[in-house]
Order: sequence, then structure tokens, then C-alpha cells
Amino acid sequence: AGTSIGITLGSDAGDDFNVDSGKFLVEGDTGKIGVNCADPGAQVDIRGVAGTGSASAGVLRLSTAETTVVDADQLGRIEFIAPLEATGTDAIVVSASIVAEADDAFAAANNETELVFSVGSSDAEYGSATSGAVFERMRIKSDGNIDTSTTCKITERGSCFHSSTNRNLVFGY
Repeated sequence: AGTSIGITLGSDAGDDFNVDSGKFLVEGDTGKIGVNCADPGAQVDIRGVAGTGSASAGVLRLSTAETTVVDADQLGRIEFIAPLEATGTDAIVVSASIVAEADDAFAAANNETELVFSVGSSDAEYGSATSGAVFERMRIKSDGNIDTSTTCKITERGSCFHSSTNRNLVFGY
């Protein structure tokens, strides 16, 4: 068995757990976490290093430990939920998600991936007992095309132009 260390933080400003001057910080009064950030402005604040270009960006990485990725495997998922919502039942389950999904078996020269956007919907809309389910509404495919659900509203609220040199998707309300 491993050894664990318990750390109790006070709840006053300055009662922080701070590793190497902000390399990793948990604020005792707010619970905010800073990675390479001594003054987190959000619940989790990941700050890149000084400089220009993509190497200076803060990075949040979601990954899988799967060693043989095949079509439809999830590489990472962001879920949106209100777990403390007082009315319970459907209100406390996942209400939206963004998933990175493999579009084919991965290989030395292939990592085709799609982004899948799903949102919650009422059971009555689909006429089935899908309590608490999220439904795929949009998929950005590995070839850059966008697929939407059969209840797509894009054509009603905007337009899509496509040519060999220019692609624009215009939304308007």
C-alpha cells in the first residue's frame, strides 16, 4: 500500500498550498487552482510560459490510456452538469458534452478524430423514455465537414457557402 499525506488548508486569504511559487497552487479561501499561476482567476487556471506562438499557451490535455484505439473510441470528454440542482432526477445528470472520438483505427500514419457536440433534450421531443440523455447535435468530422442532427436549424437561421478556395458558415438571428 502507498503512503498518503493529508493537508488541511485554512479558509482565510493567504492560507494556500503553494508549490515552488505558483507552479501548483490551491487557494485556501476560494478553492481556486493555479497551474503555473500564482493568482488564478478561475476555478482552474492553467497559464502557459512567457513567449510567442503555440509553445506559450496554457494547455489542458485530456487523454486515454488505451493502446489500441479503434473507431468510436473516446479520446477525451468534457461534460457539463449541475450536480447540486435542487429538483434532482434529470436536472443533476450530464446536460451537454464535447467528445473527441476516433474516426478510424489509429495507426502510424492515422489519427483521424471527430469532435462530437451533444446536448440534453426533453423526453417528449423524441417520444421515448430517454430520461437524462444527451443527444448528438453536431459533429465536426476529420475532413472538416460538419454533420448535424436531423433537427438541424442552420439552414433556417443562417447559410453555408462552400467553394474549393473558401468555406464560410454564417449564423444570424
